[in-house]
Amino acid sequence: GSVWTCPICSAQISEGRRQELKQGMEYWQSQDKAVYLLTLTNPHHQGDNLEQLLSGQKQALRSFWRDRKPREMFKALGKAGHITATEVTHGVNGWHPHYHILLFFHKPINSAALKGFLATVWQHCCKKAGIKVPSIQHGCDLRDGKYADKYVSKWGLADEVTKGHIKKGKEGSATPWDLLRQSEGGCEKSGRLFQIFAAAFKGKAQLNWSKGLKTLLQVDVKSDDELATETEKDSIEVD
Repeated sequence: GSVWTCPICSAQISEGRRQELKQGMEYWQSQDKAVYLLTLTNPHHQGDNLEQLLSGQKQALRSFWRDRKPREMFKALGKAGHITATEVTHGVNGWHPHYHILLFFHKPINSAALKGFLATVWQHCCKKAGIKVPSIQHGCDLRDGKYADKYVSKWGLADEVTKGHIKKGKEGSATPWDLLRQSEGGCEKSGRLFQIFAAAFKGKAQLNWSKGLKTLLQVDVKSDDELATETEKDSIEVD
């Protein structure tokens, strides 16, 4: 029943989450409202402890949502809610945890201007949380829902935030499933790294919805257990 460590359940649960997001986004955009993809991260290095990185980023994100300046800005721009997903890869600079956040607005906004503002706020929140402070260029990214990075273009925005841990890594990085595949091929280091990932993500939710957004998007969100045990609607039994 684990979305993080069981390939079978992960495929089932992630597909359910993808459908929930797809349904909600299509409903929202059908009313000429807007969705944007915000990505937040901070510097990381080989040897950094994954659980400490996640804990620090969580504290910084908590400050990000509570800070008066972004709250006032979001209110002025008509932000209706957000959905947060945590993704992690591993590469030459060690673990790379980051957030993909869907921002739902009642109307289109100037994303370039907002990106610069949020990048500065995120720097402040990272400093306040006691974690490494990112540059303006690399700590924050904000893209229109229709034109995110190449993974979003390939998979669709809903897939980007729900299937981050099952897609292939890029530029020399490895996703958790890449690590598992490599361990099956005999790489003990990859196996140990996957164990570290599994321990760090145990019990975490794949997606976190802001209060009231599920109702606004008219989405009925099921639990991981429900999705993991749900039979495919079009499946048939064969001998």
